[in-house]
Amino acid sequence: MKHRSGHSIIELLVVIAISSTVLAMAAVALMRVNQVDALARKSNDLDRTMARLALVFRADCRRSKSVNQPNQPEQRLILTGQSSVEYQRLSNRLVRQEKKGGKTTRESYLIPEDVDLRWQLVTNDKQSLVILRIKPMSATDSNGLAFHAHQIVAAIGTERSVHGMSVQEVQR
Repeated sequence: MKHRSGHSIIELLVVIAISSTVLAMAAVALMRVNQVDALARKSNDLDRTMARLALVFRADCRRSKSVNQPNQPEQRLILTGQSSVEYQRLSNRLVRQEKKGGKTTRESYLIPEDVDLRWQLVTNDKQSLVILRIKPMSATDSNGLAFHAHQIVAAIGTERSVHGMSVQEVQR
C-alpha cells in the first residue's frame, strides 16, 4: 500500500470549520469591544459636558444680581446682571443664551433626553443660591449609557464658591 502525503477532504473541512468558528468568535469579541469603547467615549463626553456646564453656570450665577424663574421651573432660568443669561431646556440640549449690549451668544450642552432637569432657588439671610439638578429617569438611556445624577450649586452675586456645600448647609 502506498502512503499518501496529502490531506483528505474530511480533514480540510474540519480545519475550515474550526477556522470559521474562531474567526466568528473574534468578530463578535471585536464588535463588543467597539461597543464598550463607544459607550465609554459617550460617558466621558457627557462627564466633560457636565463639568463645563457647572463651571459656566457657577460663573453666570456669581456675576448675576437677580434670578427670574418663570412658572415652568424645569424649562427656563434667567439670570440678570451686567448681562442677561437665559438657560432653556430644548429636547436633548440645555441652551445658554447671553445678551450683553446688542450682542447675543449661544452655547448648547448635550444632555440625555430622558433626564429630569430642574432649577431651585434657595435663599437665606446670608445669600441666594440656585441649584441645578439633573437626574436620570432610568438607570441607562436608550443607547445603554449609564447616567448618574448631577447637582450644581451656585451662589447669586458673590465671588464665594459654594462648590461641595449641601443644601442643608445653605438653608441654615
